Amino acid sequence: MIINVRRALAALTVFAAVSAVSAVGVPHAVAAGPVPINDLGGGTYLGFQGGLYPAGSNAMPAAHRTVGVNRALRVRPVDTAGNPSANGKYVMLSIGMSNTTQEFCSSEGGGQCAPYSFIGQAAADPQVDHDKLVIVDGAAGGQTAGTWDSPTDANYDRVRDTRLAPLGLTERQVQIAWVKVANAQPSVSLPATNADASLLLEGPGLAVVGLLCCPYLGSGSET
Repeated sequence: MIINVRRALAALTVFAAVSAVSAVGVPHAVAAGPVPINDLGGGTYLGFQGGLYPAGSNAMPAAHRTVGVNRALRVRPVDTAGNPSANGKYVMLSIGMSNTTQEFCSSEGGGQCAPYSFIGQAAADPQVDHDKLVIVDGAAGGQTAGTWDSPTDANYDRVRDTRLAPLGLTERQVQIAWVKVANAQPSVSLPATNADASLLLEGPGLAVVGLLCCPYLGSGSET
Protein backbone atom coordinates (compact mmCIF):
# COMPACT_ATOMS: atom_id res chain seq x y z
CA MET A 1 0.00 0.00 0.00
CA ILE A 2 1.19 3.55 -0.61
CA ILE A 3 3.44 4.31 2.35
CA ASN A 4 1.66 7.48 3.46
CA VAL A 5 -1.68 5.69 3.35
CA ARG A 6 -0.26 2.76 5.33
CA ARG A 7 1.23 5.08 7.90
CA ALA A 8 -2.07 6.87 8.31
CA LEU A 9 -4.00 3.63 8.70
CA ALA A 10 -1.39 2.21 11.06
CA ALA A 11 -1.52 5.35 13.20
CA LEU A 12 -5.32 5.33 13.16
CA THR A 13 -5.25 1.69 14.27
CA VAL A 14 -3.07 2.56 17.25
CA PHE A 15 -5.27 5.52 18.10
CA ALA A 16 -8.45 3.45 17.92
CA ALA A 17 -7.03 0.54 19.87
CA VAL A 18 -6.16 2.67 22.89
CA SER A 19 -9.82 2.52 23.90
CA ALA A 20 -9.77 -1.29 23.87
CA VAL A 21 -8.70 -1.69 27.49
CA SER A 22 -9.31 -4.63 29.79
CA ALA A 23 -10.36 -3.45 33.26
CA VAL A 24 -9.78 -6.04 35.97
CA GLY A 25 -12.34 -5.60 38.72
CA VAL A 26 -14.73 -2.69 39.34
CA PRO A 27 -13.22 0.42 41.01
CA HIS A 28 -14.72 1.07 44.44
CA ALA A 29 -15.71 4.59 43.39
CA VAL A 30 -18.18 3.27 40.83
CA ALA A 31 -19.02 -0.14 42.29
CA ALA A 32 -22.41 1.09 43.50
CA GLY A 33 -23.40 2.41 40.11
CA PRO A 34 -21.05 2.43 37.10
CA VAL A 35 -21.18 5.63 35.07
CA PRO A 36 -20.62 5.57 31.29
CA ILE A 37 -17.42 7.37 30.27
CA ASN A 38 -19.39 9.87 28.21
CA ASP A 39 -21.53 10.75 31.26
CA LEU A 40 -18.63 11.48 33.63
CA GLY A 41 -18.59 15.20 32.84
CA GLY A 42 -15.89 16.69 35.04
CA GLY A 43 -15.33 13.35 36.77
CA THR A 44 -12.61 10.83 36.05
CA TYR A 45 -12.19 7.08 35.77
CA LEU A 46 -8.95 5.67 37.18
CA GLY A 47 -7.57 9.18 36.91
CA PHE A 48 -8.53 9.64 33.26
CA GLN A 49 -10.87 12.38 32.08
CA GLY A 50 -14.26 11.24 30.81
CA GLY A 51 -16.34 12.64 27.98
CA LEU A 52 -16.06 12.17 24.25
CA TYR A 53 -14.05 15.38 23.81
CA PRO A 54 -11.60 17.46 25.90
CA ALA A 55 -12.61 18.78 29.34
CA GLY A 56 -15.21 16.06 29.78
CA SER A 57 -17.46 17.47 27.07
CA ASN A 58 -19.64 15.44 24.73
CA ALA A 59 -20.11 18.36 22.34
CA MET A 60 -17.89 18.30 19.27
CA PRO A 61 -15.61 21.37 19.21
CA ALA A 62 -16.36 23.63 16.25
CA ALA A 63 -12.78 23.42 14.98
CA HIS A 64 -12.91 19.62 15.11
CA ARG A 65 -16.13 19.55 13.11
CA THR A 66 -14.78 22.00 10.54
CA VAL A 67 -11.68 19.89 9.92
CA GLY A 68 -13.79 16.75 9.57
CA VAL A 69 -16.21 18.33 7.11
CA ASN A 70 -13.41 19.84 5.03
CA ARG A 71 -11.65 16.49 4.78
CA ALA A 72 -14.88 14.73 3.89
CA LEU A 73 -15.43 17.21 1.08
CA ARG A 74 -12.04 16.23 -0.38
CA VAL A 75 -13.24 12.69 -1.06
CA ARG A 76 -13.84 12.34 -4.77
CA PRO A 77 -13.53 9.72 -7.52
CA VAL A 78 -9.95 9.04 -8.61
CA ASP A 79 -8.36 6.72 -11.13
CA THR A 80 -6.04 3.86 -10.20
CA ALA A 81 -3.11 6.29 -10.10
CA GLY A 82 -4.92 8.52 -7.60
CA ASN A 83 -5.74 11.30 -10.05
CA PRO A 84 -9.20 12.94 -9.99
CA SER A 85 -11.36 11.32 -12.63
CA ALA A 86 -15.05 11.49 -13.47
CA ASN A 87 -14.81 7.80 -14.30
CA GLY A 88 -12.87 6.91 -11.15
CA LYS A 89 -13.81 5.32 -7.85
CA TYR A 90 -13.28 5.97 -4.17
CA VAL A 91 -12.91 3.14 -1.69
CA MET A 92 -14.15 2.71 1.86
CA LEU A 93 -12.05 0.03 3.55
CA SER A 94 -12.51 -1.82 6.84
CA ILE A 95 -9.48 -2.42 9.08
CA GLY A 96 -9.55 -4.82 11.99
CA MET A 97 -10.27 -8.23 13.43
CA SER A 98 -13.06 -10.83 13.52
CA ASN A 99 -15.67 -8.56 15.12
CA THR A 100 -14.91 -5.94 12.50
CA THR A 101 -15.37 -8.20 9.50
CA GLN A 102 -18.52 -9.71 11.02
CA GLU A 103 -20.12 -6.29 11.42
CA PHE A 104 -18.81 -5.00 8.11
CA CYS A 105 -19.72 -7.99 5.95
CA SER A 106 -20.54 -11.23 7.84
CA SER A 107 -20.01 -13.13 4.61
CA GLU A 108 -22.63 -15.67 3.58
CA GLY A 109 -22.39 -18.41 0.97
CA GLY A 110 -21.02 -17.39 -2.41
CA GLY A 111 -18.90 -14.61 -0.94
CA GLN A 112 -21.87 -12.28 -0.52
CA CYS A 113 -22.16 -10.04 2.53
CA ALA A 114 -25.15 -10.68 4.76
CA PRO A 115 -28.09 -8.31 4.20
CA TYR A 116 -27.92 -7.14 7.85
CA SER A 117 -24.20 -6.27 7.67
CA PHE A 118 -22.89 -2.79 6.91
CA ILE A 119 -22.01 -3.68 3.31
CA GLY A 120 -25.29 -5.55 2.90
CA GLN A 121 -27.32 -2.57 4.05
CA ALA A 122 -25.27 -0.15 1.96
CA ALA A 123 -25.83 -2.28 -1.12
CA ALA A 124 -29.57 -1.97 -0.66
CA ASP A 125 -29.57 1.75 0.14
CA PRO A 126 -30.60 3.90 -2.86
CA GLN A 127 -28.82 6.93 -1.35
CA VAL A 128 -25.42 5.26 -1.75
CA ASP A 129 -23.50 6.15 -4.91
CA HIS A 130 -23.07 2.59 -6.15
CA ASP A 131 -21.31 3.78 -9.27
CA LYS A 132 -18.44 5.66 -7.59
CA LEU A 133 -18.18 4.24 -4.06
CA VAL A 134 -16.71 0.77 -3.55
CA ILE A 135 -16.89 -0.70 -0.04
CA VAL A 136 -14.20 -3.30 0.66
CA ASP A 137 -13.85 -5.53 3.72
CA GLY A 138 -10.16 -5.61 4.59
CA ALA A 139 -10.66 -6.89 8.14
CA ALA A 140 -9.99 -10.53 8.99
CA GLY A 141 -10.24 -12.90 11.92
CA GLY A 142 -7.40 -12.67 14.43
CA GLN A 143 -5.99 -9.47 12.95
CA THR A 144 -5.79 -7.42 16.14
CA ALA A 145 -4.08 -4.07 16.67
CA GLY A 146 -0.52 -5.37 16.56
CA THR A 147 -1.00 -6.64 13.01
CA TRP A 148 -1.99 -3.21 11.66
CA ASP A 149 0.30 -0.81 13.53
CA SER A 150 3.17 -0.59 11.04
CA PRO A 151 3.20 0.29 7.32
CA THR A 152 5.19 -2.90 6.72
CA ASP A 153 2.66 -5.22 8.37
CA ALA A 154 1.64 -8.09 6.10
CA ASN A 155 -2.01 -7.11 6.35
CA TYR A 156 -1.52 -4.18 4.00
CA ASP A 157 -0.08 -6.35 1.24
CA ARG A 158 -2.91 -8.83 1.86
CA VAL A 159 -5.51 -6.11 1.42
CA ARG A 160 -3.78 -4.80 -1.69
CA ASP A 161 -3.36 -8.18 -3.35
CA THR A 162 -6.46 -10.11 -2.29
CA ARG A 163 -9.13 -7.47 -1.62
CA LEU A 164 -8.40 -4.50 -3.89
CA ALA A 165 -6.62 -5.93 -6.92
CA PRO A 166 -9.33 -8.52 -7.76
CA LEU A 167 -11.80 -5.63 -8.02
CA GLY A 168 -9.50 -3.65 -10.30
CA LEU A 169 -8.78 -1.17 -7.50
CA THR A 170 -5.53 0.23 -6.11
CA GLU A 171 -4.42 1.60 -2.77
CA ARG A 172 -4.45 5.12 -4.17
CA GLN A 173 -8.24 4.92 -4.36
CA VAL A 174 -8.69 4.17 -0.63
CA GLN A 175 -9.97 7.38 0.94
CA ILE A 176 -12.20 6.28 3.82
CA ALA A 177 -11.51 3.76 6.59
CA TRP A 178 -13.67 1.98 9.14
CA VAL A 179 -11.28 0.99 11.95
CA LYS A 180 -12.18 -1.31 14.84
CA VAL A 181 -9.31 -3.01 16.62
CA ALA A 182 -8.38 -4.25 20.08
CA ASN A 183 -5.35 -5.54 21.93
CA ALA A 184 -4.83 -9.28 21.74
CA GLN A 185 -5.44 -10.80 25.19
CA PRO A 186 -4.69 -7.68 27.27
CA SER A 187 -3.61 -8.50 30.80
CA VAL A 188 -2.45 -5.25 32.45
CA SER A 189 -5.13 -2.66 33.18
CA LEU A 190 -5.08 1.07 33.68
CA PRO A 191 -3.98 3.02 35.64
CA ALA A 192 -0.74 0.98 35.69
CA THR A 193 1.97 2.73 33.72
CA ASN A 194 2.68 -0.51 31.88
CA ALA A 195 -0.98 -1.08 30.99
CA ASP A 196 -1.60 -2.55 27.56
CA ALA A 197 -3.32 0.65 26.43
CA SER A 198 -0.37 2.78 27.50
CA LEU A 199 2.16 0.54 25.77
CA LEU A 200 0.11 0.63 22.59
CA LEU A 201 -0.13 4.42 22.74
CA GLU A 202 3.67 4.62 22.96
CA GLY A 203 4.14 2.24 20.03
CA PRO A 204 5.54 2.99 16.57
CA GLY A 205 2.27 4.23 15.15
CA LEU A 206 2.12 7.24 17.45
CA ALA A 207 4.96 8.95 15.59
CA VAL A 208 2.80 9.27 12.51
CA VAL A 209 -0.53 10.08 14.14
CA GLY A 210 -0.13 13.59 12.71
CA LEU A 211 -0.46 12.11 9.23
CA LEU A 212 -4.03 11.01 9.89
CA CYS A 213 -6.21 12.45 7.19
CA CYS A 214 -9.23 10.15 7.16
CA PRO A 215 -11.50 10.16 5.35
CA TYR A 216 -9.09 11.44 2.69
CA LEU A 217 -6.17 9.03 2.77
CA GLY A 218 -4.87 9.22 -0.77
CA SER A 219 -3.55 12.74 -0.90
CA GLY A 220 0.15 11.98 -1.21
CA SER A 221 2.31 10.51 -3.94
CA GLU A 222 5.02 9.02 -1.74
CA THR A 223 5.58 5.34 -2.46
